[in-house]
Amino acid sequence: MNRTVIHTGPASSLFQILVTRLGEQELRRRLWHFFPGMIALALASAPHRETVRLWVMLTIVICGIIAPALAAIRYQRAYRRRVEENPAPSILGYVIPVSILCLIFRSHVEIPLAVTTIIAFGDGSATFAGLLARGARVPWNSDKSWAGMLAFMVFGSIATCAVYWMATNQPLEPTQMLLCVVPVVFCCSLLETVPLRVNDNITVGCVSSLLLIALHTLIIGW
Repeated sequence: MNRTVIHTGPASSLFQILVTRLGEQELRRRLWHFFPGMIALALASAPHRETVRLWVMLTIVICGIIAPALAAIRYQRAYRRRVEENPAPSILGYVIPVSILCLIFRSHVEIPLAVTTIIAFGDGSATFAGLLARGARVPWNSDKSWAGMLAFMVFGSIATCAVYWMATNQPLEPTQMLLCVVPVVFCCSLLETVPLRVNDNITVGCVSSLLLIALHTLIIGW
């Protein structure tokens, strides 16, 4: 009997490894988590006015934030971990702080885009690395790992610095950007490991918003 041999490339092999280690459900969950960060990267690289017009920002909020959030709620069965799990808190952790920041900081879109990136790639990569590595746990929370916290710091800092640098309209020195972004990411990576009853997206979203505004005021100015 003839057998059909399927040749798989590196990308297909990597996908199979991820599915084996994470499961299809969790892999879809990670992709949903990274999706807003991809939107932030795309918007940061797009040319824009010094002050984004209100109707343009409302369109971005509706199409880029609210619509994906409604889709995530609608198709939650594709990625939720348990039947009784309520995805609303994690989704609201994106929608509420980022939507508010978008409407307030139309002249500084780097602020809402950076917060989105921290939640998406920082918090998202922490869970991703923690599930893949399954290494030593932090002493104060057995559900969180050192690998996850390190991934948050590294990937969150790289992605957020890239978004901040591309999105700002202000003349900016690299040291200013680093001093403004990296401490926020590091603080949020520690916060993500604290055993709280509140969803990580909400705490990381709110704290990163406040810290980023404060550091931008002190280091860069308006």
